[in-house]
Amino acid sequence: MNRFHDDNPNFSTTLVRNVYMQDLERQLEGLNQSYRQLNDSYLQLDSTFGQLNQTYWDLYQNHTSFQGSIQELDNARKLTVILGITTAFFVLTTLYLIIRKPKDYR
Repeated sequence: MNRFHDDNPNFSTTLVRNVYMQDLERQLEGLNQSYRQLNDSYLQLDSTFGQLNQTYWDLYQNHTSFQGSIQELDNARKLTVILGITTAFFVLTTLYLIIRKPKDYR
């Protein structure tokens, strides 16, 4: 034991606390907790961004393939119109030639 304490029983010891240090430790703990929460939020947002990016690229690829399909359909439509006009021309020509029979040359 402490010799001075044993010699003088009226002497009382006081626990000295560093209030500033305790305040700084509380602030540090609060900042660490805020950092962990922000880090967790960032990781969730990063994961969500990755999913959104993947969805965007899937949609972009679908759009590109549909654009090719639309071009093919447009070409088929143009070809069908040309074929229809040609067929109508031949039908009308045939009807005209049937109605207007050539005269017999005998």
